[in-house]
Amino acid sequence: MEEEFNLVKHMLPNVINSKLEVVKFKPEAIINSLSLETDATRDEANLVTLEVIRKIISANLKILTAPLIRELVNATLLSKGLELYRYQYTRLGLPFYDFGKKLESQNISSEDIFNHLKTEYVEVKKLINKLKNREFKDKS
Repeated sequence: MEEEFNLVKHMLPNVINSKLEVVKFKPEAIINSLSLETDATRDEANLVTLEVIRKIISANLKILTAPLIRELVNATLLSKGLELYRYQYTRLGLPFYDFGKKLESQNISSEDIFNHLKTEYVEVKKLINKLKNREFKDKS
């Protein structure tokens, strides 16, 4: 992985982190987060990361953010048939637009946000457990 990354690192954009600092792209961050947050093996995490790097380069992106990287990882997981890992790696929350509308209307409280996230977490957890237990049957 290190070898491949060294060949293309000059082609990768910087990342704006959660502190709004511009930092260098680190592929090991993807590998480590996939290894920590999903059931992916290290080899699977490496392959997904290489594919994400290819997508970033081919898209000619000027700047990356952590949420965008996570979206690219999720798309790559799906394209590789790794649906369970994709659900394990999902983000919880409201879409930017929806959250903005709720803020504008002042129709949201911290408790509402927490309850929304909690409900979403429980539903995704159920789905992950069903996928792990192969409880879905093809009814076609």
